[in-house]
Amino acid sequence: MAVSTRQALDASDVARVTVVTSAADIPTVTTELVQTEGVWGGVIGNIPAGEHRHFLARAFDASGTLRYEGRVEDVTISAGVVTLVTLTLESTTPSTPYTNEAPIIDSVVATPTTVAPGARVALTASAHDPNVEDSLSFAWTAPVGTFDAPVLASTRWTAPASTGPVTLVLTVVDGHGAASSVSLKVMVAVGTGGTSSGWSSMGPMATSRSLHTATLLSTGKVLVAGGSGAATAGATAEVYDPASGTWSSTGSMVWGRYMHTATLLSSGKVLVVGDNGAAAAAAEVYDPASGTWSSTGSMVWGRTNHTATLLRSGKVLVAGGSNPYPMAAAEIYDPPTGTWNVTGSMAIGRNGPTATLLPNGTVLVVGGFAGYSIDTAEVYDPASGKWSPTGSLAVGRYHHTATLLPDGKVLVAGGWNGGYLATAEVYDPATGAWSATGSLVTGRILHTATLLPGGKVLIAGGSNGGDLDTAEVYDPATGTWRATGPMTTARIDHTATPLPDGKTLVAGGRTGGKQAEIYTP
Repeated sequence: MAVSTRQALDASDVARVTVVTSAADIPTVTTELVQTEGVWGGVIGNIPAGEHRHFLARAFDASGTLRYEGRVEDVTISAGVVTLVTLTLESTTPSTPYTNEAPIIDSVVATPTTVAPGARVALTASAHDPNVEDSLSFAWTAPVGTFDAPVLASTRWTAPASTGPVTLVLTVVDGHGAASSVSLKVMVAVGTGGTSSGWSSMGPMATSRSLHTATLLSTGKVLVAGGSGAATAGATAEVYDPASGTWSSTGSMVWGRYMHTATLLSSGKVLVVGDNGAAAAAAEVYDPASGTWSSTGSMVWGRTNHTATLLRSGKVLVAGGSNPYPMAAAEIYDPPTGTWNVTGSMAIGRNGPTATLLPNGTVLVVGGFAGYSIDTAEVYDPASGKWSPTGSLAVGRYHHTATLLPDGKVLVAGGWNGGYLATAEVYDPATGAWSATGSLVTGRILHTATLLPGGKVLIAGGSNGGDLDTAEVYDPATGTWRATGPMTTARIDHTATPLPDGKTLVAGGRTGGKQAEIYTP
């Protein structure tokens, strides 16, 4: 936290500065700042993570009279991330207006303040002009690194390859040329992204992708295949090596695909099926040993936006999807023979449901779309090849996520039902019932959900009317969510893959393009 005033001051003008931290869901806390090298500042610790945190700074003279005041509202605080908040204070005794006063920079928020080379800092500024009719322009500058949008109040700065402190400067100019500036310092340090929690950029993929698949191979590497780039389905594939942090091309698929599924087979090979196009019924298998693809038997029904689940038997259950209407049909793939066999159909057609293998070997299918967001769920029994209804959700969901928790229960979060859902609920296979749990910090659709070491769940990206860079973590022990640091870029229709070392690889997306990053819990 750092505060300053627009006016040049005598030492007697300010003798004490306080900052009041408040929000609807936390107690109000008042902190005394200290003056160092002419700047009043300090560290405010133990602020609960979350959105809509407000800061009110007040400066008093030696007699205790309030002289200056400034505030910033709706700051997001992320757990484990240092956020810099800079405030400009204004006199509480308005001076006589004069022509063309300089703009006032109310606040600057930077998250985080220490980053690895190539990582990014989120910057948000607010400013106003005492001459209310005046227009304002923003300009971010730095001696090194790059800004995504240097002329916007909110932007991101990408750190250079070199390490050391970097001073970022924001200059705000009004329509008549009067200007105000504020500077802040960011530290670039090697190893920042790999040793502390949060997000760090990785090398980009060779191809921009969204609606692709990402599969953790038995070698610990990650196979990324297909997807839509510039609205064109791709046949290309590439492999990420966590040991080196690099991507390498591998053999291309027989068919270009997007909105397909990829399933790691017991043999270590990968089965890819479906497509929102010509390859809707086609299936093929990737062999990591040779880096090549080969066709296998075609599905009975072509489909897209379906589910694919590896069963205990080593076979694969494919269910639901659309072609072009919501499908109830399901079928089973047998890897040794490369053939498909029809199995029991679901009670209703479901486009875009989720499917979760339960500890007892059955499969829970939840929600989806059939002209409306579906609130029912059903369970597939591989022994009988039949489906049976189970408890219904509290609200229908589409474009949601479902995650198997360590205790065998299933967390379902977010989705669409006439709006962006923030609610979440938990399914108990023992009772077949759903129970409400804490709501997400941000309602979202088309996000990812990843089980972290320790049993917590990472939700990342998606959309809430616009593509999101925010992420949050669910704690099953408390049934609550907390915001974590934002991704380096907004993402929707991306992938998130848990790595053997406990980190999570996030890649691509409609906004993310080629970019990839790592989340460290």
